Amino acid sequence: MSSSSAKVFLTRFFFGDGVSGAYFDRVVNAANMVLSSVLIWTIFTLVFNNNMPLVVVLSNSMEPDFIRGDLLLAVSPPPGSMFPNGEICAYNIRTSPVPIVHRMIETHKYGQHKLILTKGDNNPTPDNFLYQRGEEFYYNDNVETQLVAVLPKLGWVSIVVKEKKSVAVVFIIILFWNSFRDPDS
Repeated sequence: MSSSSAKVFLTRFFFGDGVSGAYFDRVVNAANMVLSSVLIWTIFTLVFNNNMPLVVVLSNSMEPDFIRGDLLLAVSPPPGSMFPNGEICAYNIRTSPVPIVHRMIETHKYGQHKLILTKGDNNPTPDNFLYQRGEEFYYNDNVETQLVAVLPKLGWVSIVVKEKKSVAVVFIIILFWNSFRDPDS
């Protein structure tokens, strides 16, 4: 079966007799966009060895180093590594799905665990109010990533899409409209 006859067969199978092969091509292109995005994200997670290789700065807590809207590239530290004081890391707390990017201001060894105290550079107090109730320090074992690069302002796309759902809907509609419109018209 040649590729053109396979395309005709698949078009008729999925969309019926009244649909052209060009429509099938557009559906394949739209699916390709979605799958490419998933593939790119998967490659990032494998290369940077963590589940959050890209972190968007959502607040002004780390000014002047990072401002709201910066995109940060992050890698996983080697297992068992101890971050030095002053290192900037990203970590998750149980009460928030959003990673926190702050500076380690104090580190201690406690048995098999490494304990850290973090603080946003622009915040007046350390982050121990974010940790589990009664804890003064956070376990270093839970630190997800170490920052390696800053891409200024590239995170604004993510912020706008999350904060203004209507913008995301319009953007998706435009993408799909461009995928499905007739290029000859």
